[in-house]
Order: sequence, then structure tokens, then C-alpha cells
Amino acid sequence: MNLIVSKHGNADFVGHVPDFLSEEEVDNLYSINKNMEWKYAMTRWSGYNSKIRKCKKRSNIEFPFYDRLMEYVNLYNSRTYNFHLYEERKRHEINMVRYDEKGMFFRPHRDHRPSLQAISARTVRKISLSIQLSHSEEYGGGDLEIVESYTVPDVYMDSNFLPDSMKVRENFRHSFPSMRKKGSLTIFTSIHEHESKPLEWGKRDIIVGFMRGKGAAY
Repeated sequence: MNLIVSKHGNADFVGHVPDFLSEEEVDNLYSINKNMEWKYAMTRWSGYNSKIRKCKKRSNIEFPFYDRLMEYVNLYNSRTYNFHLYEERKRHEINMVRYDEKGMFFRPHRDHRPSLQAISARTVRKISLSIQLSHSEEYGGGDLEIVESYTVPDVYMDSNFLPDSMKVRENFRHSFPSMRKKGSLTIFTSIHEHESKPLEWGKRDIIVGFMRGKGAAY
């Protein structure tokens, strides 16, 4: 199993698999989900908000490669954070996301932000992942960028709409040469801040997944 790990400091790890899905397997994903409707994606707390996120989504798609995916998720988890993760497929979320209009994006965000509410939650997102479905030459811009650091904007909490006096940005520091390769897989904690840069042209499709576990056993 070829899992590459990017390390920063003693506690910041992002995983990558350059050849997770073959070309034929990606084509199969499109085929078995072709009747699902594309809808504009919502934000978790603000509903549809094009100032934070603008892209399309197919929710909870059929994903026949789940067992293989979990092998890599568990390998990443065992080498890094050892989170509790549920074993049941129904506990996790796998979506297909599309950027196909110039300027589509998702601002820097975290899929799970530790909070007092999360401490008592029965289930929380712990590991996030992205699988590239498009060839790199099919689009421009739109790159996935990943970082983990509690900056001034993050402490301010609403990092999407900062006053000018607090616009301090972290440098994104996790990158792999094959991140834009069709079929590649990138794995990170749901606490990692990440973004999809604005699409410049073409179309970028990805799989986005969230692996959950017990909140109290974070």
C-alpha cells in the first residue's frame, strides 16, 4: 500500500495515494451515479452561501470502492492520530463535487471545528478526504490546498468575513506532485484548514468524504 505522508512539525500529517482509482474505475463511478442530480452545495451553518462556497454536489453517492478506501484511511489513522472511527459504512459520508463555472471555489474552512458543542456530540467528522476525478489538463486553477494552524483569523472564529485589520493568512504547506492526477487520493484530519482555489477554466470533479467517530472519544 503506497501511502505518502507529508509532515509538518510533530503533529501535522496529511496522507496521499497517487494511484487510488484507475481510469476505468473513475469512469465506472460516473456510470453508476449518472442519474443523480447535481445541486448547488450548501454550507454547514449558512445554507447556500456563494460568498463562502460555490460548487455543485451529488450527495451520498454509490461508491463501490469503500472497503479499499477504508484500508487507506485506517492506515493513515494508524500512522498518525489513532482516532476512533466507526466501522459501519452508513456512519460515513461520500459525495461527488463539481466545479464547472469560472470562479467556483470553496473558501478556507475546516470540516470539523472543535467546540464545546462538539465535546458532547455523539458523532463528529474526524477524517476528510478528496479523490481527484478529472485529468489535470481538463481545468485550470481549482487546486486543493491544506494547512493546519490556529491563526489570528481562526481564533476570531468567522474567518470568511474578517475585518481588514485581521486579514492574516496562513501559507498552505501540504502538497504532493500528483494531487491533480486523476484517481489520486488525499487524506487529512477534518480539523485541517483547506480550500479549493477559484476555478479558472474547464471542469474539476472530485469525491469528498467524511469519516466519523465518537465525539467524546476524540
